[in-house]
Amino acid sequence: MKTLRQPSKSESAIISQSPYLHKSLQGELPDLWEKFQGGNSSALTALYRQYVQQLYNYGRQFAEHAIVQDCIQDVFYDLIRKRENLKSVQNVKAFLFACLRHRVIKQLKKLEKQQSNVLVRLRGGFGVDLVEVPFEDREVMVQEEIDKLKAACNQLTDRQREAVLLYYYEKLSYKELTTVMQLGKISSARILMHRAMQSLRKILCH
Repeated sequence: MKTLRQPSKSESAIISQSPYLHKSLQGELPDLWEKFQGGNSSALTALYRQYVQQLYNYGRQFAEHAIVQDCIQDVFYDLIRKRENLKSVQNVKAFLFACLRHRVIKQLKKLEKQQSNVLVRLRGGFGVDLVEVPFEDREVMVQEEIDKLKAACNQLTDRQREAVLLYYYEKLSYKELTTVMQLGKISSARILMHRAMQSLRKILCH
């Protein structure tokens, strides 16, 4: 059986660019947001197609499939309804993630009040498809290592797992991470990520 390489190598091979990000649209995203604010509904459709898979993947860290789907639809419905009052945003992706996070947590709290004796939070595990790594990285990995890293990520705390997803897979900055997760200070985001990686290394080396 092939032994697991040092955690740093496995992490660097897995923690890579999100496979769902369509790079061809990146330069157009600020323009799309401005066009949507100006009343162009097709611009919002383009933004939806660009981010729906990433939003779904992120939302599944919190809740079950049906809740996440409904919340994503609510986010975009709210954008349409409140379009005239929306401000310009520096990072559309981080803004949408923050909106979804707020919506999902709000919905879960509502369901918890209705079903106080029922476990509402049905997270689906670490939602990123760990097989979707760049071709050159995939060559040097084996399925056993991928499975071990996926299992290790699922042993992190909820906050740590969320931070890993946003920082490494979705490429959010510490500032954006702070905003999306409502951490208050950038230093808190750095500390959270540091502890997450420490925990991940310990799990992988165990």
